[in-house]
Amino acid sequence: MLSLPNEHLPFEKPEFTGSLYFQADDVDSLWENLRNKAIVVYPLEDFDYGMREFAIRDNNGYILSSDRKSEWAARRADGLGVPLASRIRV
Repeated sequence: MLSLPNEHLPFEKPEFTGSLYFQADDVDSLWENLRNKAIVVYPLEDFDYGMREFAIRDNNGYILSSDRKSEWAARRADGLGVPLASRIRV
């Protein structure tokens, strides 16, 4: 994902401004393990686009997001007959 520079931070020169996404089999447990050990960008939540995710900052300030399809999105894809391979994010 690419984005514009954060409007709340001074922009002095081009730098990486995107997020790195990691899929987790158990995003809830990962969140519980990391929530008090890192700077939280946004807490674990279900989004309208069908993902359950959270984001933290690493020690270099990069945004790391971990996600999985929400139960609703997975059930909807199954009900529509969407093949598994097309539901896996790379």
